[in-house]
This record gives sequence, C-alpha cells and structure tokens, in this order.
Amino acid sequence: MTNWKYTLEIKDAWQQTKAGEMTLPAFAAAAAAKARALPAYPDDDDLFGIVDELETIARDPEPDVEWFDRVWNELYDWADQVVGGWNDKMCWIRTF
Repeated sequence: MTNWKYTLEIKDAWQQTKAGEMTLPAFAAAAAAKARALPAYPDDDDLFGIVDELETIARDPEPDVEWFDRVWNELYDWADQVVGGWNDKMCWIRTF
C-alpha cells in the first residue's frame, strides 16, 4: 500500500462538478484553494505553478477543457512523485 505524504481532499467539489452542479471555473477555484493549503505549497515551485494555472482557469468564464485537463494531469504527475522510499508518494488526490 502506498504511503501518501499529503491528501488533497477534493471529493465533494469533484462529485458536484461531475453531476453538473458546479462549473469548471468553480471547481478549479476549489481545487486551487485546497492545493494552496497543502504544507508543500510555499516551497514547491511545481505545485505553485499548478495552483497559479488553476486560479487562472477559475477566472476564465469559459475555460478550455483541454487546458484544464493538461493542468489536472500536471497535478496528478506532481502528486505521484516518489518522496522517500519506493512506496512513499507525494499526495493522494481524493475524488471518490
């Protein structure tokens, strides 16, 4: 079993967006706020850049879905990085 250093709790917003109850910009804002609250945020340039892009998406009334998908994939890549032993990873992104 993987040991996660952090957890990004985004389940509620993810489910609301999936159900059509939350817009993509609102979801991006929620995800950015949660990611900004992670202890790694102030010192991690990669996470800082991802949060910045999510915040930019949040300000766009009609963001391009491919743009969001690219940024979300970057977040998953950041979260999946190994930080210590072979079974220690950066961040679990809880969407379910």
